[in-house]
Amino acid sequence: MKNLQMILGIFALVVVATFFYLQNQEEEDKEPPFLPGLKEQLEVVTKVVIEASETSTLIKGQHSWTVQERFDHPANFSTLFELLNGLADAKTKEAKTAKPENYSQLGLDTEGEDASGKFVSIYLSGDLPEYSLVVGNAVRGRGTFVKRTDEAQTWLVSEIIRLPGFADAWIDVTILDIDSAQIQKVELDAEGDAPLVAELGEAGSMEIVALPEDKELRYPAAADDLASALAGLRFDDVDVYREEEWTDAPLARFTLTNGDRILARTREADDIKLLHLTIEATDGSDLVGDVSRVAFQYHISEFNYDQFHQTLEDLTRDKPEPAPEEPEPEEQPPAAEEQESEMEAQPEEESQVQDESSEAP
Repeated sequence: MKNLQMILGIFALVVVATFFYLQNQEEEDKEPPFLPGLKEQLEVVTKVVIEASETSTLIKGQHSWTVQERFDHPANFSTLFELLNGLADAKTKEAKTAKPENYSQLGLDTEGEDASGKFVSIYLSGDLPEYSLVVGNAVRGRGTFVKRTDEAQTWLVSEIIRLPGFADAWIDVTILDIDSAQIQKVELDAEGDAPLVAELGEAGSMEIVALPEDKELRYPAAADDLASALAGLRFDDVDVYREEEWTDAPLARFTLTNGDRILARTREADDIKLLHLTIEATDGSDLVGDVSRVAFQYHISEFNYDQFHQTLEDLTRDKPEPAPEEPEPEEQPPAAEEQESEMEAQPEEESQVQDESSEAP
């Protein structure tokens, strides 16, 4: 009987939960999208302009989005994707104030030094934006305050809209991320010495070419470190490339297993570590979209910089001297005990002979 009551109670809870869920779904379906038609047109968006602490203009190119204010450097697509999808999914939940004097309470004020509202303009084609709005404060668990630029009415929409205010926040700070397993060959210039060269061996690990006979790796995977310089390679800042400043910069060459080549030059200027890349991508390569990085010079960390300047001494050590061979043991004369026992045996034999001779008739 108790089990039956428990089953009926659980069933009743499921029915009630389902009822409220369907009711909420019906209410959400009745909420109109704040930007009608955007969801269906995301693939044809060509430009997005954000006006906040500074202006950021994101433009869709042949292979990637770029940030105009940062030398047309590739943009962080995941951040842009999150913004556009959030706006496309945003549904109108609740009408708020239509009085401009109250905009500041919602973060939608756009005039004055302390204004916190951020403009977003979305272009599909042509010189005029298809959608233009102001984004204000986000409310945890509820959504974000917004308004269309040509309307006084403000709204609470269903999505949390995150909107970085600086152009640097929109650029992709990852230069390259190439796994060491994709590297076939590494050649590092060395001042006054022959280049340090390592190639992928049959065992699947990097091997130093022409390793001196008196040297050995400091640890088994030391040569693999040469192939990891392009994995998760990030920058702290970016500038436009100035060719005349790179005349004598040392070169590191990376050949990938698919035939792509990456030429990396590094130099120092005013304690800043700089990197410039030239990417020679084969047809159909994943690096085709990164070829444009030749137009930039990057500020990188000291750790990343040092990876392009490894030397044979960094990776190897002197082989230990072989232990001297022990001489074969010489044949030893009989032990002293054996000699003594033989000497003791002789008198006994002599005494026996004497005894035998004395007993004779």
